[in-house]
Amino acid sequence: MPEQQSPTGPPESPDKELKRLRALVVAQAMLIEHLHERIRELEARLAQDSHNSSKPPSSDPP
Repeated sequence: MPEQQSPTGPPESPDKELKRLRALVVAQAMLIEHLHERIRELEARLAQDSHNSSKPPSSDPP
């Protein structure tokens, strides 16, 4: 397999490219987990009404 040209520099060795891609996958997995947690928090907030929070009854949807 020929060496890949990096968009910002000389070709990377296969080992360097593999390490870079693995680090990218790990970083993206961490971001995905963070975003899933944020979605869970926001969905929990949306599910709140005056019966299960300190919100006033006037804030309940009709």
